Amino acid sequence: MNSKPPQESSPSTEVEQDKQRTIVALSTSETVNRYGSANAEHIKYHYGVDNEVGRELHDGLIKVSQKGSGIAQRAGTSAEIIATKRNRAESIINKQKPTSERTDDLHRQYGANHPIADRTHITADGTVSYLQTKFEGDPSDLVAKIVRKDGEYAKYLNPQSVCEERARKHDLNAQKLNGKALRAESRGDMERAARHTQDAADLRVRAENNRRIASSKIEIELPSEQAHEIKTYTLKRANANRSKANRLEEKAARQEQRGNPGDATQFRKEASDCRAEANRCDQLADQITDSGVSSKEAKIAATDPTAITRADILKTSHRAGLEGAKYGAIIGGSISLLTNTFAVAQGKKQLDEAAKDVLLDIGNGVIVGYATATTGALIKGAMQQSSKVALRSLSKTNAATLALNVCISLGSSIHRFVNGEITESELLEEVGEKGAGLLSSGMYATLGQLVIPIPFVGAAVGGMIGYTLSSMFYQAALDAAKQAEAAKTNLARVREIEAAAREEISRQQTALVEFMRKEFPELLHETEQLFAHVDAHGAENVDAFATAINKYAELLGAQLQFKSLVEFNEFMETDKPLRL
Repeated sequence: MNSKPPQESSPSTEVEQDKQRTIVALSTSETVNRYGSANAEHIKYHYGVDNEVGRELHDGLIKVSQKGSGIAQRAGTSAEIIATKRNRAESIINKQKPTSERTDDLHRQYGANHPIADRTHITADGTVSYLQTKFEGDPSDLVAKIVRKDGEYAKYLNPQSVCEERARKHDLNAQKLNGKALRAESRGDMERAARHTQDAADLRVRAENNRRIASSKIEIELPSEQAHEIKTYTLKRANANRSKANRLEEKAARQEQRGNPGDATQFRKEASDCRAEANRCDQLADQITDSGVSSKEAKIAATDPTAITRADILKTSHRAGLEGAKYGAIIGGSISLLTNTFAVAQGKKQLDEAAKDVLLDIGNGVIVGYATATTGALIKGAMQQSSKVALRSLSKTNAATLALNVCISLGSSIHRFVNGEITESELLEEVGEKGAGLLSSGMYATLGQLVIPIPFVGAAVGGMIGYTLSSMFYQAALDAAKQAEAAKTNLARVREIEAAAREEISRQQTALVEFMRKEFPELLHETEQLFAHVDAHGAENVDAFATAINKYAELLGAQLQFKSLVEFNEFMETDKPLRL
């Protein structure tokens, strides 16, 4: 027990504040879901396993860091992975379907270690773009390897020959596999025949994809700090080649005047080569793009992938927190403005006092919104990529948000207890009441989201209903216990009552969840039928509309006063009271 004498508490005020915190916290549910799913991408590409769909990737950052290749090669592969996961995470945050993939992860469509396309990306207009990631030490050396006619990387500017040769080989191998399938089928080995047929189909897909790559512009992804610099250098190199070509053509003209046609021809050939390289430089500059990954990040990932993954998750969660803080300010401020306006109108508060309370509630909303969204996104991402099915299932609910709200809510009660503002039994009472209310909010938040499909409003309203009903029930169960506490007698019996009340809440909640599981589908179906009827006939056939409304009311246990337009007209001619 506290040595400090307990101060007079205000449980009703605390509960009201807690309801407001619940609403603010639940308003971040949609934000937590989006940014949490984005965090799941970072986790997936860290370990190289997509637990959500049961798929193993070709590489994860951990696997790449453990390879025996040089750090430069590991950094390049890590950059591919980082760019892919960041692209996918950003798509999810923007409410779009992730469209970036590594070709190594799409082995059946592209084969392993494709020589041209490291990554694929579907653009907003639905077209597929192909990307080659290049992280090398010397920018000028990289440019030379690409723009020289016989350069090691010249194939990135002209992928036709490489890709068409791969397509030809894939088609040839597909034909051989079809032949093997026929022979296996003739022997009655249907399993082997089916395997050969599927492999042949995969090879034909690869051949088609290679032809598509052959006719595409290959985007060359470079480190973030080098992309602009290399593009500028490439354009300067193009201008230098054109200037050199002009000088060579002038030399060719002078050699012709001197009667040296052989030298003139040689100078013109060199000038033509310079102009061709200048054109390739222009083409390269057009194909250069920023990978969104720095050389430093790629090198760190090659040796310490956890550091990069942690940084990406924290950055994503911070963005979630900023968005959650915005919603928290809006929701908390709106509720506070309404309640304080009523308080002023009823003479319970002065205007300046109400204004201060509104500003304080906005600040609290920002804090709760940021804390819930930030930590919720962390928890949601981990749950979504968990190896345990139960946790992955929970990631599709408001569990992360509600768990944090329970911690925030109970934390305020514990703080008041430590400061001597409430007694031990009052602490137990608040813990029981808040725990029951907040857990039940989970179900009502889900129902609210179904009924009101606006991202955060439905969940907030549902959470408010669940919390209020559960709090009322628990409070009624503790009425007798409060009297016993006031008399300071039979404390053991009081605690038994409190425990029994909490146990009964749990039982009632389980029963209610089971009831809603059975009954809600029918209610949802009837609601959809009612809306469909209203859309089709509501404005044309009043009697049919009344019949549909009455049927729906009976499902909810209510009996409406009028069943047709005739009954309503007859009522209007009488002095009978209108029954609501």
